[in-house]
Amino acid sequence: MGLLESLADRIVGQLETMNERLERLEQRNEYNTDIKMFRVKEIAEKTTLSKTMLYNLIREKKFPCVIVGSRKLVPRKGLIKWINENNVMNQDEKDAAQDWLAKEVKNL
Repeated sequence: MGLLESLADRIVGQLETMNERLERLEQRNEYNTDIKMFRVKEIAEKTTLSKTMLYNLIREKKFPCVIVGSRKLVPRKGLIKWINENNVMNQDEKDAAQDWLAKEVKNL
C-alpha cells in the first residue's frame, strides 16, 4: 500500500470514527435535552475549520448559528446535524475515491 492510499485510509477511518461518536452522542439522554451552545472560536479550536471559514459559512447561512447581540453561538445539535449533512462521502463514494487513488498511485 502506497503512501497516498495509506493516507486516504486514515482519513476515511477518522471520518467513520467521528460519525460513530456523533451517533452515540445522539442516543444519550442528556444530548436530547441539552441546549449547549459553542462559540465560533471553540469550534475552530476543536476542528480543522478556521474562524474565518466559519464566519463566512454563517454569513452565507450555510452553518447553524444563533446571533445574540454581536455574539454568534452554534447549538450543539445544529453542529452535529451540519457535520452529518456535510459528510460528503457515502460508502460508494469512499470506495470510488480509494479505487481512483489506487490507480493514480500505480501511474506514478
